[in-house]
Amino acid sequence: MAADPTDPTSRCTVMDLEVCAAVRLSPSFVRVSLAGDDLRHLTPLGADHRVRALIPVLGPVGAVPDPSLLPVTRTLTVRAVRHAGTPAALLEVDVHLHGLTTTEAGGPLATWALECDIGDPVTVVDAGVGAQPHPSCREVEIVADAGALPAAAGILASLSPGATGRAVLELAHPDDRRALTHPAGVDVTWVVRRGFFDGRGGSTVAADLLSHLPRERRTRLWACVIGGAPTVAAARRHWADAGVPAHRVAATAHWWPETTASPSAALSAPAPVSR
Repeated sequence: MAADPTDPTSRCTVMDLEVCAAVRLSPSFVRVSLAGDDLRHLTPLGADHRVRALIPVLGPVGAVPDPSLLPVTRTLTVRAVRHAGTPAALLEVDVHLHGLTTTEAGGPLATWALECDIGDPVTVVDAGVGAQPHPSCREVEIVADAGALPAAAGILASLSPGATGRAVLELAHPDDRRALTHPAGVDVTWVVRRGFFDGRGGSTVAADLLSHLPRERRTRLWACVIGGAPTVAAARRHWADAGVPAHRVAATAHWWPETTASPSAALSAPAPVSR
C-alpha cells in the first residue's frame, strides 16, 4: 500500500542538507534555500507540505553540552522544490521572523534564518501534508495568522479552479503582503496586525480575522485555520455555530499563549484532512 502523504508516520525521509541562500523577502520573512544529495528523496506534494527542521542553537563550546543549546525542531511549509529529482534540487522555505519585529529577542528559528551562512548544515525530515482540501469541496474559508502565511499560500494555490469562498490572512507588517495564486472565486482579505506580537494573547487577532467571515449557516464548507491557539479555538467555535461539520474543519495551532501549557508534539502535528 502506498504511503499516505497526510500521515507523517508513513513519511520518514531524513535529509542532511546545507544552506545555499538566505534572502530577506519582507520585514517579517526570510526565504532560505537548502541543497544536498538527499533532496533526491523529497517529492513535492503541494498544498500545506511540511518539513521538520533541526535548527542548531549556537553557544559557547564547553566540555559539558548545555541542554538549552541542543538543536530544536521547527515545522516549516515547503515553498517550492526546484529541480526535483535531480542533483541540482533546491528546497525553499519561508521563515517568519517571529518575535523579531519588537525589541524582544527572536526564537531559534528566526535567529537561525537571519544568521545562517552558506554551507551551514541542517537536518530536515519530510513531514507530509498538513491541511489539504478534499477535491469534492467547492466552498472554502481559510484563516491564517501572520506566521502561517506560507501555509495559506500553498493551500490557496492547491485549490481547484472552480473553488469559491474567502481567505482572511493576517500580516505582521503591511509590506509582508505578497502576490498569491488562487482561484478567481476565492476572495483574499489582508488584515494588518494591530500592535506587536507578545506571545501572551491572541483574542484581538482572532476578533480581527473572524470579523471578515459571514455568520450564516453553511454546512458544505471546507474550513481551515492555522494560527495561535486562541485564534484556532475562536475559529472552531465560529464554524461550529455556522453549522460546519467538525470533519470539514482543518485546524493547526502553531503557538500557545505563555500562560497555556500544550503538548510539545502538538506544536507541529498536521491538521486533519476533511473527507
